[in-house]
Amino acid sequence: MEKEEKIILQWESAEDKINERNIPWIIISVLASIAIIIYSISSKEWFMGAVFVVAIFTLTWSIISKPFPIQITITSRGIWLGKTFYDFDKIRGYWFNEKERNFYIEQKGKIGLTLSFPIGTVNPEEIKMVIPDYLIELKEKEENILDRLTKRFKSN
Repeated sequence: MEKEEKIILQWESAEDKINERNIPWIIISVLASIAIIIYSISSKEWFMGAVFVVAIFTLTWSIISKPFPIQITITSRGIWLGKTFYDFDKIRGYWFNEKERNFYIEQKGKIGLTLSFPIGTVNPEEIKMVIPDYLIELKEKEENILDRLTKRFKSN
């Protein structure tokens, strides 16, 4: 018999920070992509042209789309990120990046996937208080390479 799941801490935060690109960066990117598309069509490199058309659509989508809020809930059994549940028994450890205001959890397993999500205005100490003692805080960890690359491309 499973014990009843009780909500301990809950907050809502934007899934990602709003892209704050400047106009010159956007213009240069679009012009460069259009120039490459024109070159690829004139040199009959259809695949390269198609790749850059997709790139322009992706760039445009990322610029105009706004992050949607995500509900984060810590319960007596685990963590809910939106509609996805992560059981405490399947989490190896956690850490914070207070500068970026992110909370990371590393899952158990051969690969040990790392999830990151924003803590918004919640105090990290508040989160530490409700995380079970058997989960280790991995203080020496930093954000993973994917998060660093994403942040790097979004800040340009």
